[in-house]
Amino acid sequence: MLSAQFEQFLIEASRLKEDYAKKITLLVGLETEYITDVDLEALEEVIHNKGHIEYLVGSVHHVNSIPIDFDEATFQKCLDSFAVEDIHEQMETFLCAYFDAHYQILTRFHPEVVGHLDLCRLYRPSLRFADYPSAWQRLERNVRYAIGYGALFELNAAALRKGWSAAYPGQDAAKLILESGGRFALSDDSHGPHAVGLNYNKLFEYARKIGVEELWYLKRSEIPNTAAYLRTLPAIRERCGRVYTLARQGKLDYFTYDPEKEANAAEFCVDIIKRDFGSDFASIPPHGRWRHLDAGRPRVEPLIAQWKIAANPPSQKEITKRLIDLFLVSVLLDAGAGNTWTYHEKQSDMKFTRSEGLGVASINMFEDGFFSSDRSNPHRVDAAGLSCISQEMTAAAMQVNDSNPMVGIDGRTSLLIHLSKALEEKPAYFGSDARPGNLIDFLESESIAEGSTRRVHIFCLWTVLIEGLASIWPATRTTLGGVLLGDVWPCNALKSSAVAEGDELVPFHKLTGWITYSLIEPIQKVLGWEFEGLEHMTGLPEYRNGGLLVDLGVLTLRDGALPANFYPHSDSPIPRLPPSHPAIVEWRAMTVIELDRIAAAIRQKLGLTAEQLSLAQVLESATWKAGREIAKERRPATGGPPIDIESDGTVF
Repeated sequence: MLSAQFEQFLIEASRLKEDYAKKITLLVGLETEYITDVDLEALEEVIHNKGHIEYLVGSVHHVNSIPIDFDEATFQKCLDSFAVEDIHEQMETFLCAYFDAHYQILTRFHPEVVGHLDLCRLYRPSLRFADYPSAWQRLERNVRYAIGYGALFELNAAALRKGWSAAYPGQDAAKLILESGGRFALSDDSHGPHAVGLNYNKLFEYARKIGVEELWYLKRSEIPNTAAYLRTLPAIRERCGRVYTLARQGKLDYFTYDPEKEANAAEFCVDIIKRDFGSDFASIPPHGRWRHLDAGRPRVEPLIAQWKIAANPPSQKEITKRLIDLFLVSVLLDAGAGNTWTYHEKQSDMKFTRSEGLGVASINMFEDGFFSSDRSNPHRVDAAGLSCISQEMTAAAMQVNDSNPMVGIDGRTSLLIHLSKALEEKPAYFGSDARPGNLIDFLESESIAEGSTRRVHIFCLWTVLIEGLASIWPATRTTLGGVLLGDVWPCNALKSSAVAEGDELVPFHKLTGWITYSLIEPIQKVLGWEFEGLEHMTGLPEYRNGGLLVDLGVLTLRDGALPANFYPHSDSPIPRLPPSHPAIVEWRAMTVIELDRIAAAIRQKLGLTAEQLSLAQVLESATWKAGREIAKERRPATGGPPIDIESDGTVF
């Protein structure tokens, strides 16, 4: 019913826009609703599949699935749903839940306008947020976050017609917004012609009273909302899910899909988990760069211990910053090195290849001060140090030469140099000294303190990385409305069903995801912080996880799908394709969804829940390792994947 009504609304809105285009500019917007998590998923469907939505108003009208603005009795019912005897504590718990729900809207959808920020006190207009410290902390977090991505805040006259002497937001919240650098837009919150412009005279008086000196409004942009959406975490799983739907219907251009083979893949993974961890599943570490840095022997913990016994030992926060510095550049250097490159560690006399080799090389480079501009403080990464790096320096540090070639050495160096510029361009994230580790200061400002620890949403870390590192990716990558999207590619199989511009694009953001997984661990381990929303993280669409699916028959290249020129060796069945090839896009999209499905099958076989065995643990203990082992079994000479990808060092 509502879906049909919304369709009619879009049709009518489009008609009115066209009919009155010469007289007035009309923008078609949508106000959010959050009753349950299902509503957020439905909202994504509406926004990104229906098209024609030009802006969002981010609002919350329900807490614990109960309306908070219907009437006094229903509001009290909502309060009573929090089983807390103390009235003050009950109100604070309610307010925290309200602002946490609002934060979900902000982080997930980045609404252009923040709607009636303090609707939660409609029936308690004299309530002061400062009397509820935990709620006030959340309000501050939400305001900072919304300002950070450029949202406007409603100065909403609806409160005046509901008996308030002020508008939304009340004076304390409005003052916070102004002092934080926020901007206001006028709103009558009209639900019909009778309320258009109602009480604007009183609204202007209120605006002057609280010190609002300017008002802002939205203008139509040629940049589609889709561009921002394709850089979010939820977009990865949603767009890959579209490709998976086509696979189930047999409509992929390059692959056939056999779901019956998923059980074999899950069983193969379970055997590896039991071999390596027995039944001690809680000991499985999360997927992250830490393991590669410790290949062959511990390196990270001894480095931390070395810092702690220094004459002026760093704080726990500074230790975390140093680890973030290290882990971030290490991941950027982690793109596939090819089948022949080897790194010989002089200290241990051990040799390493692939990810382990790149990891060991990167931590040794870090210890040598390769990325630092300060010789007295070599164990850091900063823009000034990165800007001095050349391809020759990188090659020498990674032992690359004619007899020890590495794929994509130029791309790796380019990423480091571009990282230097990105760090300088985003001081809000990386500080005045342009250092990756400073992102912990930004995350701290977005976190909630609870006792000795802090809680921060994964979307905050993702935003820092996806926005803060946006300029490091090659300019040849996919763009939409002039926005460089990064690891986002068109999928030919989706083009036939595309309605709006960008509907055929599938985001992966593999390196960003790999960085995210890798940074979570030191932040949790050293500072003891907790991340919320980790269920939004996806499996990594790279050749080990994807190779497992091909080698075990879950995915099979269609006969004749690729012409002979993609098979460089006539005696080998391994094709070689660029990352932009639509076959690679299909393969990677299917990998994201299949990792979810195989993880679920593994848990079922082991009798575990997602809380007991996370996707990050599955990636670490099973699928990635399984992909490598089956590749070595099937192709012992190289151990390479069943489909070779041309690497420039910036994708995988």
